[in-house]
Amino acid sequence: MSSSTVTLPRQALSIGIEGMTCSSCAARVEKQLARLPGISKATVSFPTESALLESDSVVDLSVPV
Repeated sequence: MSSSTVTLPRQALSIGIEGMTCSSCAARVEKQLARLPGISKATVSFPTESALLESDSVVDLSVPV
């Protein structure tokens, strides 16, 4: 029996973020979100107060950041 690799499509989730007061805050939030298990990429936008998260697996967003 041979082994095979299955590539699943990357999942994207957009979330709102309140309370950022500057682009430095957004950078810190982005860094912390990127450290969450299962997150492959995090992009935070200060002007739109939102984040785009990309994941290849199930992500538990109830974990405090």
